[in-house]
Amino acid sequence: MEPGPGGTDFTALYAVLSRLFSYPLDAETLALTAGLSLDDAPTEVAAPLRAALARTQAPLAHGGDPAALIETLNSEATRLFEGPGLPMAPPFGSFYLNGRQLMGREAMAVRCAYLAARLLPVHDGRVPADHLAVELGFMAALERDSQAGCEAARDFVARHLLTWVPAWRADVLAAAPHPFFAGLVTLTQAVLEADLASLDHVIPEFALERMSAVGDGQ
Repeated sequence: MEPGPGGTDFTALYAVLSRLFSYPLDAETLALTAGLSLDDAPTEVAAPLRAALARTQAPLAHGGDPAALIETLNSEATRLFEGPGLPMAPPFGSFYLNGRQLMGREAMAVRCAYLAARLLPVHDGRVPADHLAVELGFMAALERDSQAGCEAARDFVARHLLTWVPAWRADVLAAAPHPFFAGLVTLTQAVLEADLASLDHVIPEFALERMSAVGDGQ
């Protein structure tokens, strides 16, 4: 994908976020997270994005034993997202949209969206289609060099992510999470909201370019 307005590379952000919600965490994923930068974020969305990223990165910069930190974070991820039993905040769209049931209609709906885009995320088949890591991986894989690609991305964020991620984030924060995860869930929602605003800006530009090309061809 080309960076959005102001240069924000949402593809890179989504790819790292997808890995962060793919249990278990590892040293490479945490290193990628520590190296993320939002220096080119557009002014209108820069403040919440940078604040959330700083909250996420701060626990990674305190030094100490990296292996111990990974163990701590994976233990917390188990409590929050994985189980055993019902975790504090299951990262599945169907849990929040289909009466707190897993593998509901939302799982089928997002799988249909993957098929329509001719993209089956790499997680598909190992975890349900509406797991947050899978959905974020799909957003990373969508090509955005055309109006159709941008429209698919916008539709997915609006219909299949922002419909439940705010409630899920609230559940995570209510569970008194490790500061890393408090930052991470806030960053995830901020990225989705910023991307939606970016796509709302880009899609009309594609339409104008197409109209101009048609006019030039007459």
